Amino acid sequence: TPPQEVSAFQSRLAGFRKEANVWIYIVFRQAAFVKTFTVRDLPDEELGPAIVKAIQNEVPFLVDELAYHYSVGEKRADGLKPVSMCGIAKSVLREHAARLEPFGIVPARTVLSTDLLFWLYQRYAAQKTRPGGIFLLIQLLPQHAELLFVEGGRLLQSIWVAQDGTSREPLIGTIEAATSAFYREFRRRPEKALVFGANVQAASLFSPQFSMPVEVVSPWPGLPVSPIVAAAAEADQTGAIFDFILPEVDEKRKEEAVKTGWSKFLVSIFFLAFSIFVLSLARILPLAGELAWMRLRSSQSSEAVKEVKKMRQKAIELQSFREKKLFPLEFLSGIREAIPVGILIRELNYDGSQAVFSLRGVALNQSLVDQFTNALTRVPRFRTVTLERVQSEQEEGGAASFQFEIKGAFGEGEAL
Repeated sequence: TPPQEVSAFQSRLAGFRKEANVWIYIVFRQAAFVKTFTVRDLPDEELGPAIVKAIQNEVPFLVDELAYHYSVGEKRADGLKPVSMCGIAKSVLREHAARLEPFGIVPARTVLSTDLLFWLYQRYAAQKTRPGGIFLLIQLLPQHAELLFVEGGRLLQSIWVAQDGTSREPLIGTIEAATSAFYREFRRRPEKALVFGANVQAASLFSPQFSMPVEVVSPWPGLPVSPIVAAAAEADQTGAIFDFILPEVDEKRKEEAVKTGWSKFLVSIFFLAFSIFVLSLARILPLAGELAWMRLRSSQSSEAVKEVKKMRQKAIELQSFREKKLFPLEFLSGIREAIPVGILIRELNYDGSQAVFSLRGVALNQSLVDQFTNALTRVPRFRTVTLERVQSEQEEGGAASFQFEIKGAFGEGEAL
């Protein structure tokens, strides 16, 4: 890559790094292997090795040099089980990683566009199609298209097509040719073409003479990027897509995560130690002042019994005052102890007279909200902690966040 192009792209990436928490790298179909085949119905301990052996027969190099995953369908009437496999050569993944290295990008996940397109179909279109029917999924890209022939929850065939010129007709003709080839092999035609595009204008790319009905599936209307990109962000949150990350890249990613984790841990230890130090001073200094004051008063007073009673009453008042001042510190320390990484508190209220509190915030996923609520119930002085509300919201870029509200009691008062 020319140095000037690297420099220009690095400048663009600098702005993205301020907002992006995760880098997901998408490998498109032309760089991958997508195969469908059948195996005999075998016991579980024999089925895995048989599938690996079949994969070896489908690819032109050793299985050890392939990053792959597969899914097994239900046994057919002929006693065979269908298998669909997606794989990327490790040499290809290393080549792509080398291209990203000059830009300082270490992907958190590496995913295949075929997996994303099939996930889009299952997530947003499968429930609207006829069970048992065959459908053609089309992902349109500049001068390219990825085609998936599916039946229910099973992938039958995957094809990557391209055009040389600027006209759309050659690409449509190539898609028609791929459909005809599918018919010759399976003796069945797709009932409908499902086009995954950013807007309804995607359907206008097909001529009126196209051999089947066309329906545009647009999960995020008006989104200025390919649905594949938005699907990568949404699917990453659920872990539903296979990660083709190389072992050496994964190791580097884990090292970065450990460094980040240690930094957060040391910061947490510092704030915890500081909080304990402040609490200790708040408890010890008033008590030391009281004792010194009592000794001074005792040495100067001739009416010892009367002065001791007065000092005892004063100590009780000071103890009550101290408790009222310490409660807010202990309350904040408890919140700090319970909150997990991935939660941002936007509003925090504490009513000392009623000994109740409420807080509102946003989390990356609902499990973090449940984790935070359970952790609060285990912190001393926190009582009747309840999750009042949790609501999923769609952010810009397709990512989801969870708004929540927690209420409870803190201290010795009665909760509302």
